[in-house]
Amino acid sequence: MISLLHGYESGMASSRQEGSMSKMRKTLLMGAMMICMMVPSLFVSGAQNQQEAEGRTFYVDSVNGKDDNDGLSKERAFQSLSRINEQTLRAGDKVLLKKGSVFHRQYLHLEKEGGTAGNPVVIGTYGEGSRPVIHTMGEGRWYQSYNREALDNPKHKSAGWVSSAIRLIDVEYIEISGLEITNTGGSNIAAEHPTGENLEYNHHAVMNRTGVAGVAKDRGTLEHIVLRDLYIHDVIGNVYDKHMVNGGIYFIMAVAEDESKTGIPKYDNLVIENCHIENVNRWGIAAAYSGAHSTRFQNTAAIDAGEMETYGCTNVIIRNNYLKGVGGDAITTMYCYRPLVEHNVSIDAAAQINLTDYSKGEYGSFGRVAAAIWPWKCKDAVFQYNECYDTQNAGKGNGDGQAWDADSGDGTLYQYNYSSGNTGGTVMFCLQQAVHSTFRYNISQNDLIGILNLPGNPDAHIYNNTFYIKEGVPIIRTDMRNGAAKMENNIFYYSGTSPKEETWYYNEATQIYHNNLYYNYAQIPKGDAKGIRIDADAAVQILKNPGSAPSSAKNKGPGVYERSAFEGYLPAEGSPVINQGVTITDANGFAVEKDFFGKQIGEHPEIGAAESDSPSLMLTSGVYQIVPGGMSGINTIGGIGKETTVEMFLKNVVCDSQVTITVLDGNRTLSDKELLKPGMTVKLSWGERSVSYTVLQDTDASLHGSIFKQTGKEIYVPSTEQNPCTPETLLAGVEFADTASARVYSGQTEVTEGALTDGMTLCITAQDGVTTEAYTIRIQNEYDWIKDYVEEKQGEVWFAQYKDGAADYVNFSNYSNQYAVWQIADNRYDNVGAQGRKGSVTEESHGLIIDFSSDDGFYTYMAFRVPMSGRISFELRADEPYLRQNNTRGSAQLTLYHNETEIQSCEMSRMNVKATFERVELTVKKGDWIRLRAAAINAPNCPSIYATPIIRYLDVSPTDM
Repeated sequence: MISLLHGYESGMASSRQEGSMSKMRKTLLMGAMMICMMVPSLFVSGAQNQQEAEGRTFYVDSVNGKDDNDGLSKERAFQSLSRINEQTLRAGDKVLLKKGSVFHRQYLHLEKEGGTAGNPVVIGTYGEGSRPVIHTMGEGRWYQSYNREALDNPKHKSAGWVSSAIRLIDVEYIEISGLEITNTGGSNIAAEHPTGENLEYNHHAVMNRTGVAGVAKDRGTLEHIVLRDLYIHDVIGNVYDKHMVNGGIYFIMAVAEDESKTGIPKYDNLVIENCHIENVNRWGIAAAYSGAHSTRFQNTAAIDAGEMETYGCTNVIIRNNYLKGVGGDAITTMYCYRPLVEHNVSIDAAAQINLTDYSKGEYGSFGRVAAAIWPWKCKDAVFQYNECYDTQNAGKGNGDGQAWDADSGDGTLYQYNYSSGNTGGTVMFCLQQAVHSTFRYNISQNDLIGILNLPGNPDAHIYNNTFYIKEGVPIIRTDMRNGAAKMENNIFYYSGTSPKEETWYYNEATQIYHNNLYYNYAQIPKGDAKGIRIDADAAVQILKNPGSAPSSAKNKGPGVYERSAFEGYLPAEGSPVINQGVTITDANGFAVEKDFFGKQIGEHPEIGAAESDSPSLMLTSGVYQIVPGGMSGINTIGGIGKETTVEMFLKNVVCDSQVTITVLDGNRTLSDKELLKPGMTVKLSWGERSVSYTVLQDTDASLHGSIFKQTGKEIYVPSTEQNPCTPETLLAGVEFADTASARVYSGQTEVTEGALTDGMTLCITAQDGVTTEAYTIRIQNEYDWIKDYVEEKQGEVWFAQYKDGAADYVNFSNYSNQYAVWQIADNRYDNVGAQGRKGSVTEESHGLIIDFSSDDGFYTYMAFRVPMSGRISFELRADEPYLRQNNTRGSAQLTLYHNETEIQSCEMSRMNVKATFERVELTVKKGDWIRLRAAAINAPNCPSIYATPIIRYLDVSPTDM
């Protein structure tokens, strides 16, 4: 194979040579050279030494220059770019192309060159007039290779001849701006072999072409590459080759010859901005596909941030670019950690992903998919303030065609974007490895075929978007419909002539609608209990002027529209979306503060992508019961404790920041330290508007929590003759509203002391003195894991827990949908529960505990929280513990702990062989923990243990303990 670094240069051999020294060695050598340059006797003149130290400026003028000049002044400019290719550019050097110059069949190819931090190589322009143009026309050919036999998919081409107008191999600290670049093929489209042959434009062997190509390979991290203000057009490459450097701008990471010596090949601080890219093929902008790391991240959905930061590109920014008529995808970030893609415009992307242009590929229709702006295998990619118009050919061969695509990757965030007329829909969440995706505060107008594309993705949080939907277009694209999505606070505005009968669900378990507004729909999703349906003929205006946003990009040059172009999507005065949004907690942890227009989001947000100018006079609280007046018109606040001051109250309520809150006793305003009492008024005001809430006597008489076992209206307490449970002990172990009171009764007589007996009653009375809830007291001195077992319920005395390393104990939250066990996830077999299938647990069932995570610090527990101090015994059933399945390696360990003190332990390695686990007695205090831990030792293949803990309170006086 021809070496990647030994390019075929259209008949001209490169004169540049540089060893494979590391960056540090190169820096030391350059430092030594600088010291030598200070000695006048070693060089021809001090002036020349100064020029060398500060960097040289090379001028290139295609009209008046000559290649036998030295190129170091405008008067002695080079004529062709070949003279620049002969130089070795270093820190501070500049290459300036004269405006008005045209460089036919020429190119700039740099290799292992570049500047230093703060002193980059600069390639730019000088003079007046039009941009200098590099017309490469299929020259500048070199052999691209990822230095591996196959990529993540063997159908993706990994090596071949490429023509590039600008090529940067292992180049860093370089800034390129102001140029015009084309790379057409004319009538003689060169094939993979550099000698070329006549081929049709869409033949699978057509040579790839690039405007700007970058390769990281044998120099570790390449830093500070800036492409700015480039006009790249008519780059006619190969429509099939997705991962060759093929199209407008394409960066890749190849496999290093010896990564241990040169470091991980990647980019840091790669910036592509203010470029105009038009009529290129296949890609518009791509950075940076990896030959080495595609295998590292290929078989996982969740991506470790540290690993991606180490192996992927960092500080990648793609912004303010204008792309039109790209043959395939417009902008894609690949293998990047937190890339930022913003203020870009895509028009008519996927222009050649159709049944005509894309019809002669080696692998049939493989790869005939393209969307506009999207990530591949990135961690926490951010796409914002972009516009996308008319992505082409969905339904005409292009399997995608969306504006946006949260493709395989972790933590993709789309916000503040606008899309219109995209044939494949608005956004896709692509397949099983697209995880932790968020789509929020975006506006879609007249996208086609299906707004949301959900092809098997495990999650997507879609909230506060506004979708203006064309006649006949469904919400969910019918051929991409089975994935998961939670859709909240969105406006679905159907512009059809009659109400649409919508198919809302294709997977009812994973497609969740919550608090959306549905305009001109015949019905709303049955699961959206808070959904708002508005008929088209209702005298209600939702938005100021929906459908009035641009349907095409700005016609006065590159750039996104001002936000005023989208003001038709602001809420109309009195709109039912105002202050009717639920407060969203982003499922993926992406905090949000502003809407599509840059307005701060209030405490009571709007539905849709835009906030209104009016603050809400709504009061909410996670502590108090605040009820809007409804038909009565009286707003009320309940649940305010007896000792609640105004200051305390204000800390526990939420309203918009512009609103003033006043607490009144009649007409008197209370101070911060005064107490709120029933009958008082809480007044919210903003300008001339105000809303009042009346403080109610609390009616909460419920039992909020208990350290004792509780089933329905029965509460179970341990109590023996010598260690009785008293009313005081009981009341100290239950929780209820602080406005309520609790008493113990025997029949109609209140009991304040002595031992509780079976059948007594715990009565909780609310603040209003009327509302009461009663709980029958039962005496229970034996606590059996199985007899007490309630499926899908944790506590109050028994818990299924796990612990990972030094972390705290955690209660399992996932209960199996098949078996009577708690588990980390459906496909992970660290389980705690009971023998058998869900719904089949009887008193004869065994307790079951499994730890499959061998020697990794992860353990599972059966845990008992002590409800009352005393003396207890602990034992397992007479035939336990034992392994229930055939185990051929390693062992399973069972250990008993009192709090963090180990009491006893045993190991089991063979099926159905009972291990020794003794009955023990312990003195315990209320709130102590008794835990039975399972641990896998030496990777057992079946560490599944039958163990049923039984704890009994002994009849021992506290004085004897």
